[in-house]
Amino acid sequence: MYSLHGFGPAIEREFGMVHFLLIYFGSIIGGSLLSLYLHRNHEYAAYGASGGVCGIIFASVLCHPQGSMHMFPLPVALPSWLFAIVFIVGSFFAMKAQKDDIGHDAHLGGAIIGLFITAALHPEIARINWMLLVALLVISGGMLAYLLVNPLFLPLWAFFSPPAWLQNIRITKRQGTKTRPHPVQAIRRLPKLEVPLPEPDWLMLKIEDEVGKLEKDKKGGHDWIDRFGRSYDVLVAKAHDFTLESFTAEVLSRLNTPGLDFVIVDTRQLQESQVALLRPFFAKLPDSQFKRVLRSSALKLRNRQ
Repeated sequence: MYSLHGFGPAIEREFGMVHFLLIYFGSIIGGSLLSLYLHRNHEYAAYGASGGVCGIIFASVLCHPQGSMHMFPLPVALPSWLFAIVFIVGSFFAMKAQKDDIGHDAHLGGAIIGLFITAALHPEIARINWMLLVALLVISGGMLAYLLVNPLFLPLWAFFSPPAWLQNIRITKRQGTKTRPHPVQAIRRLPKLEVPLPEPDWLMLKIEDEVGKLEKDKKGGHDWIDRFGRSYDVLVAKAHDFTLESFTAEVLSRLNTPGLDFVIVDTRQLQESQVALLRPFFAKLPDSQFKRVLRSSALKLRNRQ
């Protein structure tokens, strides 16, 4: 609200009350829609008008790119155009890191929509400062494209690393010899035992919709891997042998397993009373672990502490 108090009156005087409100509320809606898209597959609650404030700030940047702004904790002011670039890039990486309770996605969406609305309402300003507008839209557009392709925030290096089958070939060439094949090669020559793995149908489809087709881990370390090299283990709870202590202990064990990225928890075979016992356990998981648990629809959480 301090930022809104600082930038809002200037934008209102320059554009008028109607355009100020259009930018403000339009940015709130834009930030909320981006946040809703990114968190569409799990429970998420947020409130505030920070997206609208970011939209007003970026409207000011577009109008006065040669101005100066302070960004905590930097001791010196930045040119407005540089502040905008640092803000967009910083919000994106903070959103990927997910180490705080700040709605960086709403900030990023609100800032981008604020730019669009300001340029649409005042094209003369967009023509004067077209280089800044294009630069900001290119940077933010690239980040939005990344989010559309990779909504689970997989690391950037995953897009440029060789696929798993090519990495195996390179390992074989480095370590294998003509007389002594690499262990991976030797294992591949053994007869394959097809062990059926439980597949939560709708959940697996949701995951594959975001990261692409999942494949069985040929190395045998985990149940599934995706095209980015992320690993998944499936835990299926069955009603006839379910105990809360053993199942939750197994979940925590998988979450603490080095190299395992996600745990798929399938509770479709449990009774409702058994599922109710699990809800408090998942509700109290730290955010860093909770975000790595992909759950069946039966395991819905109303409250997260």
